[in-house]
Amino acid sequence: MLSRLLAIATVVAALALPGCNQSAWTSTFEPAPGVTITKPATTSGAEARRAVRVSRVPYERIAAYLDAERQAMINADVPPTQWPESQRQQMATMLVRQLQLTTDAPNARLLGRSTFTTTDSDRADEADLAQAAAAIGATHAVWASRHIGQADRVDRETVFIDRWDTNSFYDPATGRYRQSVFPDRSTASVPVVRRADQYEFIAFFLR
Repeated sequence: MLSRLLAIATVVAALALPGCNQSAWTSTFEPAPGVTITKPATTSGAEARRAVRVSRVPYERIAAYLDAERQAMINADVPPTQWPESQRQQMATMLVRQLQLTTDAPNARLLGRSTFTTTDSDRADEADLAQAAAAIGATHAVWASRHIGQADRVDRETVFIDRWDTNSFYDPATGRYRQSVFPDRSTASVPVVRRADQYEFIAFFLR
């Protein structure tokens, strides 16, 4: 049993590679077709929250846009980067409408999007989202989420390990070293696999 736990721990440790401390918004970001991202100067979390308006919409609104976008790509004879200006404007107008930005940012331009799944929470970390948006020069970040079932999640749990230990001591009566046996208890953090609710998150970044 202990060897199995150690094997699982090795796998979990291997997944903790350098660079994995990026937020999921940043690590899954994909620029919109034809958009080149020029990263501005690094901003603090407080500055990002002031520079970026973060909002949430029902997932159904984004799903309607994604369906229309997919259908447009199916019907088109050329990739999105070669769509005529009229078609790109039509999709941009629909996106702004579905993201409920027609009043605040009617002419906002799509910079890109992020999509990921997680079992950690059913709510987005809007501070991380604002930071990711500010890092690409976005002024608006609109997100949505939906429940997509369950998945395995690896948590850490502390367990007690009981064992017998030995100690050598000198016995002056015999002039020899002897060993005593005594109980010893220690703790270890081990990975535990549990079933958990899984959520899909998507965010659009605009300027």
